[in-house]
Amino acid sequence: MLAQLAEGRGCDAVKGQFRALRDKARPDVVTGVLWIRGCRMLRRGTAITLELAAHGWQRLERAQDKAGATFEVAQDVRFAAEVTMPGAIDVAYEPDTHVASLWFSPTRTPQVRFSPIQDIAVEEQGAWAETVGALGTLVGQSPESKAEDQAKREGRGEMTTQLANGLGATFDLCTGLVRVDLGRTAKGKMYAAGVGESKKAPVELHASGLQVFGPYPAPEGMNAHVEVEQGTVRAALMCRAEAEKLATAYVDGVELPEVKPLVVKDIDGETTLHIGKSRCPVSLVVRSIPDAIGGPARFRWWRSTAEWAESTGGPLIKCR
Repeated sequence: MLAQLAEGRGCDAVKGQFRALRDKARPDVVTGVLWIRGCRMLRRGTAITLELAAHGWQRLERAQDKAGATFEVAQDVRFAAEVTMPGAIDVAYEPDTHVASLWFSPTRTPQVRFSPIQDIAVEEQGAWAETVGALGTLVGQSPESKAEDQAKREGRGEMTTQLANGLGATFDLCTGLVRVDLGRTAKGKMYAAGVGESKKAPVELHASGLQVFGPYPAPEGMNAHVEVEQGTVRAALMCRAEAEKLATAYVDGVELPEVKPLVVKDIDGETTLHIGKSRCPVSLVVRSIPDAIGGPARFRWWRSTAEWAESTGGPLIKCR
């Protein structure tokens, strides 16, 4: 029964979602986006194979010295990724906490195909940079090609590592709160609050960068509290289709189109974006506004846990 349900409805929780990507060296800081554009679950008996197709972008900053030359990379790397992951469905319920868990656990190492979409721009500095760069090109080891190879290796390796422990969803039946995340929790324990629910998940956004979160149900409205601790950002709540227009253009590296936000504000402190009842799933889209600080903008955002729970239908059982 579980395998059949997963085959028919399993992708509903992840397809179309924009998931936050964290900096490998600073795992508490969000620096990128994974957009899950395609999802299929193929069933053979009780065995399930999960197939994901995604686009995204991640901030990449590297510096490497070679023969007196310094090669630097500092940009948002756009990428495409495909994942094939054979696995099995597992469930648990803890009556004392009223938490139900649904996990998809790999039975073999996930297969990940990862490739940058655009060239990775390499800045060359130092007296020997031009000579080293020219020689590298002649032997097929230009800084650009090495940067792209490194991005492929790191992207493929990081996604394989993160998916190795599977993914799942936890449900608080007393409130209706649902959290989807990677890995496996203990029985009866919810996944930890993440970006959009916790204030402990800062987001960094460099000049001309873009961050997209969601989409989220907002049948009774939505309040997104945004706190900017460095720089200035332009934040907007908009319907899913409008956010996807921006994301598509950003992945393609073309000029962003005009869209119709439900609400938009420029923020250099703390404020709340509010909308009333919405028939469409809603995304939060944030862009940095260049200012005198010169560095990345840094902000946090959250929606109350009670509002999260109500947005998905509220309590599923009566609890004392």
